[in-house]
Amino acid sequence: MLTLKFLGTGSAFDVTRLGQTNAYLLNEENQNILLIDCGSDCRHTFFRQGLKLQQVDGVYISHLHADHIGGMEWLAFSTYFNPGINQPKLYANHSLMHELWDKSLRGGLESVQKKVCNLTDYFECHPVYPNGSFKWGGAEITPVQTVHVMNGMEIVYSYGLMIDLAPDMGSHERWVAREDGHCTRAFYTADTQFAPRQLLDFYQDADIIFHDCETAAFRSNVHAHYDDLKELPDETKKKMWLMHYQLVKDEDLALRDDGFAGFVEPGHAFKLGVK
Repeated sequence: MLTLKFLGTGSAFDVTRLGQTNAYLLNEENQNILLIDCGSDCRHTFFRQGLKLQQVDGVYISHLHADHIGGMEWLAFSTYFNPGINQPKLYANHSLMHELWDKSLRGGLESVQKKVCNLTDYFECHPVYPNGSFKWGGAEITPVQTVHVMNGMEIVYSYGLMIDLAPDMGSHERWVAREDGHCTRAFYTADTQFAPRQLLDFYQDADIIFHDCETAAFRSNVHAHYDDLKELPDETKKKMWLMHYQLVKDEDLALRDDGFAGFVEPGHAFKLGVK
């Protein structure tokens, strides 16, 4: 049994109350956690929820924006210089893992007194190759490539997650489990543009969905916007929780009733698996 819990649920810039959208999986058996992204605000939201560095078994990185990796130097140094803490595992797309070091972390982490370091000095690296997955806490976790932003004429991808607590369960068994209120397969989009044709199969496969959702009047065009998401089929929306939003007014979010499961708030926890 795993619990998915949110450290924050806001956009990159709306962090005063919501925090940046970072989450973690909690293994109920041993209390170990897998961070899902580690943004710059994670240094604060992590401890606000009573977590300890000793609990961090690993971290998964979806993409290289600072609200998703800005806390990685803190995590690396905090564990490296503490002999009582095991080296955290690091999971990411294989090409993204190289870029994480070369483009983002190397400047701060390469130099320790009299030593030239690499990413493997701080993390036990587990690169994930295309269509590959990794095991954690009894779940099979598969990165899902999505389009986040265009870098000129080239796509900058983000990698969401399909978290499957029962990978060998048949379709009928899974349907029965879902009808009984169990979530055995969760789709976490991370940051993505609105792309219903590309993501439709993942929406259908999941028991519960955690979806990137922009709520500001000004559209950035690099996140799915609420006004687009609300046009999705009712069957999809009723299992979709919205995250990475801008807090315009509390009442604006509370009064919206377009068939979604709701807006995720910091500290919100979801049980995954079959009891």
